[in-house]
Amino acid sequence: MGLKALRAGKVELRLAIIGNIDNLVKLAFSVTYYPICKEPQVKRSGMITVLINSTKQEVCAELIATNWLLSKEKVFDDRMNGKNLQIIVSHKETYMTAIGLVDKPSPAHRYTQIFKTRFIGCEWLLETSNTPIMQAERPIRVGINATYADLYNVVSCPNIKYPLVISEHAQQRFCARNDGGIPKRPWQAMARMLSKNIMKEIEVPEEVKQLQYDKHNQETIILNNGSAMHFVCTPVYQQDKIKFLMIVTVYLKGNFDLKERIETFGTVNPKSWLNGCATK
Repeated sequence: MGLKALRAGKVELRLAIIGNIDNLVKLAFSVTYYPICKEPQVKRSGMITVLINSTKQEVCAELIATNWLLSKEKVFDDRMNGKNLQIIVSHKETYMTAIGLVDKPSPAHRYTQIFKTRFIGCEWLLETSNTPIMQAERPIRVGINATYADLYNVVSCPNIKYPLVISEHAQQRFCARNDGGIPKRPWQAMARMLSKNIMKEIEVPEEVKQLQYDKHNQETIILNNGSAMHFVCTPVYQQDKIKFLMIVTVYLKGNFDLKERIETFGTVNPKSWLNGCATK
């Protein structure tokens, strides 16, 4: 049974930490599908070993394993945008971090990026019953080396040299400024626009470039595919080399003319701009 047939049902991803030796965290997992009017089926299960150097090893390991299963192993159809997805973890701090109840930032926070964008709306639960992880007919084993690749919301664009990563703020601005209204699946809609082969880096007026530079306090790159929507990116470096471009916000062409128009017309009322009624 494919994931499309389960669109109206629930998908439950459970993880449990079963060992932690040095930098290796071993986890068991199972993915259970609950189709409507049918018995639940364990479709994926197995063991994941995460190699990680972090002060929050177990927390990071659960979040990394969840990221990998959702993005790489495709245990959940991301077109559902997180709806009907339950993620059950075994570590209390993993749960607290995922739902945003940990005030002090930790290394684990960066691994929550994917849940705030692609899988928005997913439900986090903390395992309290110590129920054994159920096994599918063909369990899988996988090792993840978290030291060489962090898992992010990555989108590949044919004309852009570096991977593009969608931030939570950028997706919010994309929804707010989308002329067709808020998409049903925001991440997928934004990823589809970014992956077009006509997307390219564009030159903007120096005033706009300086405004973005001052706001984000680093070099900015603005991408456009011929539409009115512009994507503001900042490079993220690793060992003095660009690792990926983080999309920090989205704006519509003409938004940066606001200051000039206020100086000209003395008001923020667009009707005055259209009527050409400049104030003295």
